[in-house]
Amino acid sequence: MSRKLQFLASASHLLPSNEIQSAHWLVGNATQFLAFLQNLGPQKTSDLRSLRICPHAVYEKTGAGWLGDKANGYSSGPEWCKLLNKLADEATDLEYVYVFLDCYEEGFHFGAGRDVNFVKALGKLKVSGKMELVGLFGKGWPKYLEEKIGMPVWSKESESENNLRRLMDYQRSTEGQIS
Repeated sequence: MSRKLQFLASASHLLPSNEIQSAHWLVGNATQFLAFLQNLGPQKTSDLRSLRICPHAVYEKTGAGWLGDKANGYSSGPEWCKLLNKLADEATDLEYVYVFLDCYEEGFHFGAGRDVNFVKALGKLKVSGKMELVGLFGKGWPKYLEEKIGMPVWSKESESENNLRRLMDYQRSTEGQIS
């Protein structure tokens, strides 16, 4: 855990609610953010308003890690799902959630964009304003999330031709993955 986040996690219970509400929280490591939320407590976790969720491209659905090493908070699928479930239970007033899903296909790491458990946990979040889904994700995910959250999360029109082509290539093997 970085020194800054370590300090923030240990002192998070001291943060005033208005600072928690006005901050745009960037979440790139599920384990570290879980520790932060644990110290923050459920009462102040409900003050979170804006999140940018960015799982690592070398994401491991099982949490097994690369070459037998245990996956860390950047890449462990079970840790990300645990975090999203905690946020669904405690961050009840989210106004904006931005989700960027990357992958490293050349290394056969398809990112969180192919983890059905990740999208199901994402669908439990309570978002009142806007959720944006960006990057590479399964074909049925935008529709699934729209049904669960009650708002559109992705627009084909907002994508460049190059990004759209890459997304369609990525989605070829994800049809019927979620319903």
